[in-house]
Amino acid sequence: MTVKATAALVALSLAATTAGAQAGGQRPAQQPVRPKCDIQSQGSTKVSAAYEALQRFNGAQTEAEKPKALSDAVRNLTEPLDKPEAETARQWVLGQALVAWTLVEGQPTVGQRGTYGYATDPQGTIDLLYAADTVFDAVLAKVPECAEQIDNMRRLPYVATVNKAVELFNAGNTDSAKVLAERAMVIYPDAAPTYHLLGNIAVKQQDYPKAVELLGKAAELAAGDSSLADVRRTALESVATITQNQAQAAQGEEQKALAAKAAGYYKDLLAMQPDNSNAQTGLAQSLAMAGDTTALSGIYATMLAQPDKYSSFELLDAGVGALNNERNAEALPLIEASVKRNPYYRDGLFALAYVYDATGDYPKMVDAVKRLLAVDPSNPDNYNLLSKAYQGIIASLTDNGAKKPYTDSLVKASAAAQKLPVRVTFGDFQQPAPDQRVLNGTIENLGTAPADYVLKLEFLDASGNVVTTKEETVAGVQPKASKTFAVPATGQGIVAFRYAPLTPPQ
Repeated sequence: MTVKATAALVALSLAATTAGAQAGGQRPAQQPVRPKCDIQSQGSTKVSAAYEALQRFNGAQTEAEKPKALSDAVRNLTEPLDKPEAETARQWVLGQALVAWTLVEGQPTVGQRGTYGYATDPQGTIDLLYAADTVFDAVLAKVPECAEQIDNMRRLPYVATVNKAVELFNAGNTDSAKVLAERAMVIYPDAAPTYHLLGNIAVKQQDYPKAVELLGKAAELAAGDSSLADVRRTALESVATITQNQAQAAQGEEQKALAAKAAGYYKDLLAMQPDNSNAQTGLAQSLAMAGDTTALSGIYATMLAQPDKYSSFELLDAGVGALNNERNAEALPLIEASVKRNPYYRDGLFALAYVYDATGDYPKMVDAVKRLLAVDPSNPDNYNLLSKAYQGIIASLTDNGAKKPYTDSLVKASAAAQKLPVRVTFGDFQQPAPDQRVLNGTIENLGTAPADYVLKLEFLDASGNVVTTKEETVAGVQPKASKTFAVPATGQGIVAFRYAPLTPPQ
């Protein structure tokens, strides 16, 4: 008899039909026949009895019937074999029985051998996944043409195990999820989803070098498999971001090497999603750190050719990257395009002032700083920027009469910077959800007495309309000390903010 994989365990019958066979048994000469996966019982009553027990397992009407059927199958297969030439068939059916045990609800996959029906060493301990892996390896060595059927059989306990691991991870049980994910690799070692899950676990545990290794492997294994496109995409997104962050924290040649590696991940991501603007800006930042000026010019040119494809934040990131790398001619149009899209965003206006300073356009710098002060009025650094802009204009003039109004403005801006008793600075402007923002920052007391501050914020859309308002009290700030704040805001279209000048401490 031909010993097939039972239908309830795997959809494919083990004895596959011959590829290319025609009705009359004739085959085109140019289409070779694929070898059959055909494992015979060699007349073994033990193998046949075990196979019948597996069929009883598949047809069981209640859960209680299943362990008895599987125990009968394993017992027949672990008693002395009546036909030594049926060894491969014995291992194949034993592998199926062990897999079936892993699918029984509530049944542990490690336990006493006798629990699972083993006739030999019943008091010993067995790991079903390792045992199944061993017998499948033995079958594959003898019948390599059955590779596809063996692979399908391995997938069954793998899928069940890794799905439980994902559930545990999503529930916050990271350590347990890791244990199960690593066990899934016993029976199916080269699966992209497992590496992806383990990579995310490493991120959660802040083991970033390990995360890079695992996520990179996930992306590699998922390449070329359309069913794993999402796994490859998310793995590339994560590993590119982590590697870029590592590059930003490094210096010298190490930074360049890490940045080049991050750029490679971003390029792979863009090959999948050419319109992924986040990947495009990430690639630009990585190329800048890596010092690849030729490739970087191409990225900036692409962004400037179609700026509407990118958000104001992406254009700003690229522009600041260009500015930091002293590529002022490319930084200027990128930052101007960002501010045009989002004219009230504090960081964009700050970068605009800096790029005008770098390019020597001081009249435009004055305008940019005044717009900056309208949204960020309680930071003396902004008044110092304004002073610098006036100094630039004065240096360009030869007529002392023409210099006087700018000199007066310079004196006024410098005095304002010195008199401000508080400094407000901003860290980031997070977007945890499409309609949510969190503004993080710090208030520094420059005065000589403790003070309480009330930060009155307006959150704006791209047209400057107020979407929502918030008040945040930052109390008990000691002299020459600072306190942080985090202000959440909810509303559609929030892309900027402004606040009222802080009342000086009394």
